[in-house]
Amino acid sequence: MRKRKRETSNGNNAGNVWKLIWGLNVQNVVKHFLWKATHNVLPTKQNLYKKQITESDCCPICEREPETIMHVVWSCPAASDVWVENDSPVNKWYSSDYEFMDLWVKLNAFIKEEKVEVVACIMRKIWMRRNLLLFEKKFYHSRNLISAATQGLREFKLSQDQLQKTQMQGNVDRSVIKWEKPEEMVVKAN
Repeated sequence: MRKRKRETSNGNNAGNVWKLIWGLNVQNVVKHFLWKATHNVLPTKQNLYKKQITESDCCPICEREPETIMHVVWSCPAASDVWVENDSPVNKWYSSDYEFMDLWVKLNAFIKEEKVEVVACIMRKIWMRRNLLLFEKKFYHSRNLISAATQGLREFKLSQDQLQKTQMQGNVDRSVIKWEKPEEMVVKAN
């Protein structure tokens, strides 16, 4: 198992957050999602409203608050339903953070790396569920969302283990391979 230094707040927060994200053993698409979330560049209603693309910044799901990244993945009632499930890695974990980056730093500081990886995958699934609701009018139950996230992570880690084994088997000891004189009347061309 890979060890990583779990630094969180020594003045270079952006660099530490970068390390926390890119050091995770999750799919790259999850890492990209987290990077966009911590840098507040996901197309939430609030971000679109600031750019005068939408007429309202209100959450399209609960219609109660402005739709920020933090709201979508953590405080919206639709997201809260996910986090209170029995198999949630942060079951009923309260956070009053306003910024997603603050929440992400706390998660990394207080829970084990394996759980952080599951939380990251679930957050991305919550974002995807939001998009499915907006664009295709489909909404998945929170239990299905958690099982899909954990299953996807399990499959990813299994494939990474298999890839690593295959690469280790393919390594050949170069000291055993020696140059041999070609046979007479044989030409080799590259």
